[in-house]
Amino acid sequence: MRKEKLLENIRIYSHSKALFGAIFLIFVVGVFMYVILGSNMFLVSVDGNDRAIITVRRDMQGVIDICGVELAEDDVVEFTEPTDVAGTLTVRRAFYVSVTADNFTETISVIDGTVRDALETCEIALGEFDEVTPSRDTLLAGNMNIKVTRVTYETREVEESIPYSTKEYYSIEYLKKTRTVTRPGEKGVRTTTYRDKYVDGERVDSAIVSVKTTKKPVDELVAVGTSTQQLLSKHRQLAQLQAGEKTPPTEYQKVMVMQGTAYTYSSIEKYNVTALGMPVREGAVAVDPKVIPYGTILYVESVDGRFNYGYCIAEDTGGGIKGNRIDLFYESNTTVGRFGRRDVRVYIIG
Repeated sequence: MRKEKLLENIRIYSHSKALFGAIFLIFVVGVFMYVILGSNMFLVSVDGNDRAIITVRRDMQGVIDICGVELAEDDVVEFTEPTDVAGTLTVRRAFYVSVTADNFTETISVIDGTVRDALETCEIALGEFDEVTPSRDTLLAGNMNIKVTRVTYETREVEESIPYSTKEYYSIEYLKKTRTVTRPGEKGVRTTTYRDKYVDGERVDSAIVSVKTTKKPVDELVAVGTSTQQLLSKHRQLAQLQAGEKTPPTEYQKVMVMQGTAYTYSSIEKYNVTALGMPVREGAVAVDPKVIPYGTILYVESVDGRFNYGYCIAEDTGGGIKGNRIDLFYESNTTVGRFGRRDVRVYIIG
């Protein structure tokens, strides 16, 4: 058994020795031809295959012919002549990629590079928001399809009308059961700013940037009449008197000295309407209608001379206003507090 193993090892050794001898012989012959006969050695790289050749040719075409390399139109050959040792011949195969942008596709021949390089070759300029597939730093490969998607943003403004509201108020200047527009309403304007996204020229998305009221609506005012014909005449008479000087009248029916108090708005809305159904206001006073009838025009001033209420009309009453009492309406709580309770001189005009 040991003898057979020994014989096998001898055969393997002899075979290896023979192979090494052959390679060494080729090398020696190559060196001999290179040194003695003037032959040239080239390192050739084609289609991923690397090899060394020895030839008497020194020109690129000669080496290409010897190697049997077939070149396509756009292939690139890199060639260096042999110097001290060997020259080189490298063939870089061209391949095609397509670039689509702006509804146009261009096919170009390249040997390497990135998507960015292909875009530059096609002279395609990119906008700030444009998208490229594959990404710009992707290495080029055969039959690659490069797509440029144009993305832009635009701002637009849209004006919309704002409807106005109608507000009613009671007015002694108009007869009961009448509604009169005293101020027409005006629509407002709302300006909405949008940021639109366009992809290849088509709007695909909109986002609201801001909403501003550029013109406020004006409410329509409608007066709801509260006066009778007689009361309306009284109010017109009162308005004329109030427009004049705030001095005691020279013509009146009689003068009464009464106990005066003051009041203002209530937090309960229904109490802000007088006994005659009109809104409380300065110039409308509360009396005992058994003493002073509703609708009577008066002139009131404090006996001490500190308050001069002026011309007014008896329109309201109250649970505590009995007999020789009068309650004056003021807009201000402060004035009501200052007035307190004091004697007043009341001119009955009629």
